[in-house]
Amino acid sequence: RLNSASSVITGEFNEVTYNLTSAVITNLLAYSQDFTNWSMNSPPNDYTVTADAIAAPDNTVTADLIIKGTTAGSSSIVYKLFSGTVNTGYCGSVYAKAGGYSKIRVAFDSSAFANTTTGGTFDLSTGTTNSVLNGSTVTISSVGNGWYRISVTAISDSDGGNYVFAVAPLNNSYGINFAGDGTSGIYLWGAQVEVGSTASI
Repeated sequence: RLNSASSVITGEFNEVTYNLTSAVITNLLAYSQDFTNWSMNSPPNDYTVTADAIAAPDNTVTADLIIKGTTAGSSSIVYKLFSGTVNTGYCGSVYAKAGGYSKIRVAFDSSAFANTTTGGTFDLSTGTTNSVLNGSTVTISSVGNGWYRISVTAISDSDGGNYVFAVAPLNNSYGINFAGDGTSGIYLWGAQVEVGSTASI
């Protein structure tokens, strides 16, 4: 996570994280630093996770590699359910680094968000936003050594349902359905979902 001076500091993202300058902030994502405990889109479940693959932004070897599988025409979406409430604004964020693929989608999804994908697509080689999806507010910021922190926002609908935060590697044309080489992917670390419009921690 980042401190008030935007410097990376060591700390687990699981369950509760703390704002150094104000109040306690709750991270709604369990296992938010361990992507081996996240779910995969089914079918085709076309990815694998290598845990603790490289050094994270805080210099601990805790960043995971999400490897795209080789099934033609398949997507590889890694996602986490969280406990949410209706008609509420959320900000989701994650640290990401190119690991063979440099394009990524970060978004809220599923029935609690009117079955729309709300977030954005991003280029991890240039640190730029490619597209904004369904009215989200998005940011991408470099934290050094090829790592970027990406944040997206969404407002839940009035019907409730499944609250989902999801990340997926994309091909060079920003397509989500493609056959990977079985070794390339994206590095992820420190995911977070909180109530509000900005990533405050």
